[in-house]
Amino acid sequence: MKPTWRRLLAVLAGVITGGIVIFLMETIGHTVIPPPDHVDLSDIDSMNAYMQEAPVAVLLFVVLGWLLGCLMGGWVAARIFKESLLASFICGTVLLVFSIINMTSFYHPVWVWIAALAGMVPAAWYGGRLGIRR
Repeated sequence: MKPTWRRLLAVLAGVITGGIVIFLMETIGHTVIPPPDHVDLSDIDSMNAYMQEAPVAVLLFVVLGWLLGCLMGGWVAARIFKESLLASFICGTVLLVFSIINMTSFYHPVWVWIAALAGMVPAAWYGGRLGIRR
């Protein structure tokens, strides 16, 4: 397989893996600390109101999910494309863009923005480093 196609496959597999990890972490967070009954997760206004008063632990699950998703996505990308960390970096950047879209869709505290912007791409890079080592 040509390196370009393998890199593309690596990025795609990394983003899918990262998305699954993020989904699982957020699901665990909502199971451990369920939102109040009056919160409609499909309504933006209801989500905005909830996110302004959400417990820090709920938001930690979200941030932890984003960081672990990038770490695992970067690892998978590096396992498929071992020549460089570029696929891991691209994977982390794509997941960061998705998270920015999420954060602009409804309210997130400033510290969540800072954690995502500062941590997601480095987490993917580190996952890539772990993936290349093996």
